[in-house]
Parts: sequence; C-alpha cells; structure tokens
Amino acid sequence: MSIRHPGAGTTVLVSRGAFLDNVRYFQQLVTANTKVWPVIKADGYGHGAVQLAAWLQEAGLADTLCVTRVCEVQALRAAGITLALLLLQPVCDADEAVCALQANAAVTAGAFEHLEILAQASAQSELPARVHIKIDSGMHRIGFAPDELPFVADYFKTHNMQWEGLYTHFASADETTAQAEALTKRQLAAFEGAVAAVRRMGYAPVVHAANTAATLRYPASRFDAVRVGLGLYGYAPAACGIKPVLSWRAPVAQARQLCAGDGVSYGWTFIAPHDMTVATVAAGYADGFARSLSRGVGQVLLRGCRVPVLGNVCMDQMIVEVPPGCDAAVGDEAWLLGGGQGGVTADEMALWCKTLSYEVLVGLGPRVSREYVP
Repeated sequence: MSIRHPGAGTTVLVSRGAFLDNVRYFQQLVTANTKVWPVIKADGYGHGAVQLAAWLQEAGLADTLCVTRVCEVQALRAAGITLALLLLQPVCDADEAVCALQANAAVTAGAFEHLEILAQASAQSELPARVHIKIDSGMHRIGFAPDELPFVADYFKTHNMQWEGLYTHFASADETTAQAEALTKRQLAAFEGAVAAVRRMGYAPVVHAANTAATLRYPASRFDAVRVGLGLYGYAPAACGIKPVLSWRAPVAQARQLCAGDGVSYGWTFIAPHDMTVATVAAGYADGFARSLSRGVGQVLLRGCRVPVLGNVCMDQMIVEVPPGCDAAVGDEAWLLGGGQGGVTADEMALWCKTLSYEVLVGLGPRVSREYVP
C-alpha cells in the first residue's frame, strides 16, 4: 500500500529498534569479558552518527565508540556525547591532535611519526595522550611491525603518553576461500605474538582485533573488545540474527504513458517496445543511487512490486517501469532500499553496482534527509 507525502524529498528512515537490537545481538554473541565497540565512522555508515551515539548513550549499550576523523569527534562532543571515543585513523597534524586530546579522545599510532605528533600535541595542550598502538599483522595499510614494539615501549617510557590499547585489522576475514582463511589465521597468530611480547614488557593495554566478520567467524579474535561496524547496520558476511536499520524512499514526481517507439532519459538508451506506463522518481546519482544502476540493472519497489530502472539514471531523477494495474501517481513512494517485503537490500544493490554494501550505505548523499523512527 502506498503512503503519500506530497512535496517530500528523498528520505532515509533509520530504525532505533533495529539498530539497538543488532547491538544486543553482538553483545550476546561475545563473552561477558568482551566489549562491543560500535564503529560509527563516516556518519554512522550513512545512518547519522550523532543520533546513533545518542541512542547508544541513552540505552547504556556501549562505553566506547570508534570513528576515524577529528571532525567526527568534535561533532559528537558538541552533541553531548560523553562516551569514550577512539580515533581509528592516525592524526597526522599536531593541531588536529591537540583537538583530539582536548575532546578526550583516544588516538591511534601506527608509526613513530604519529608518536612524535602526539608527543608534540601533548606538550602543547598539557594533556596526556591515550594511545592505541596499531600492529601491521599483514594487511600492510597502517601499523607498526611487531619487531618495532620494543622501541615503541621505550618511547612510552620517556613521553607523557598512556599506552591504552593494542590492535590490528584483518584483510580478508569476510572471505571464505582457503587462501583468505589462511591469511586471517596467519594475521591472528602474528598479532597474538605481538600481544604476548607487549605483556612481557610489563604493559597491559586493551586488546582488540575483530571487525564484524571476524567477530562472527573467528572467536579467538575477540580479545577484550570487538569493533563492529557493518553488522550493527544489518549486514554481515554470514547469516545471523540482525536486520537492516535503514530504508530509503523517494517520491514519484510524474507518471506518464509512452507509446511504442518513445525513448526515455538521456541518450534514449531505452525505447518503449510497446505502449506502457513509466514513472519519474525524484532521486538520482547525486543522492547516492548510482548511475551504474541504469538500463535495467537497478530495481526499486513501487506499490509492492519490483520494477526496473529504464534508461540512464540522472543526477536528480530516474525513470522506472510501472507494471499494468499499478496506477502510480505523483507523491507515491518508490522504495530504493527496503520498504517491506520484496524490498531491495544494500547487498543486492552493491552486487548490481559491482561494489560493497559499505559503499552503498556511505554513498547516500547529504541532501537525502534522515528520519529517525522507533
């Protein structure tokens, strides 16, 4: 059944209940000694980081949130979020590092240059830096080599810093090939060796390694905390008891009849093979509905029916087929994600775009309004 919102623009609906239920699912999955640290970087994977953090704080379901940018820390603090914050990306500028310390955020270091910047910021702000040392266990993106750890320990002895955490990140925990599983196990073994070495040096940092996939598939990787991102939003590499938090709708801007031979959208890449009805939906690639979904690749849910995108997706609009008996009208809702039984998932859309559900979710544009629902 269609619900009309005359004049409404394209909107994302974010469910508080689904989000908090997903958090509880992961908390029940791990032991009482392992904490779940929600990852709400990139504006909460497109869901709205400030609102998600407020829900978590109100419900008492987290003590630490993970982000990647100092501006994300500042936005959360400005909104009254008092939970512990961890910056997963090293700060490469001393002034930004000062802002992070002033906001009482823990910070990542994966190279001695990062430690130097944090030492400078600590001296400038007269605040101790709470540091999580990242180990490169095999992904080769950011992190100290395990054999550098004795020198890291020496650095902490001579600077105003607290060694608060030790962590790594897996390159292929979400993949099930024998090669991918061997790599994850090799990374885990390398990291376990690093943890043991740090403890022999007399340090006892909080240890964390698992993302969503590793939390689900590699119990040995859970340690003191797990950093769950995508799973909290209802997507995971394995079937489990979570549900999508986000749905996305856009209004029908016009419905019209085509005669056989009429073309639609830029380039007339679709020519009507017979008389038919089409509808123009007020969302396009500027909103995050990728142009690669053009020409029948993408689908939307219109009055309970899956209908294909016809021709090229435009910046602000797309044209979809209206099946016989649908009778679409201006103001009707087209659901681009979710919307009930038969709705498109971010995983499906990602498959059509030859990308990841991560990119689909974070790609929802800033002009797509967010509505927060129970």
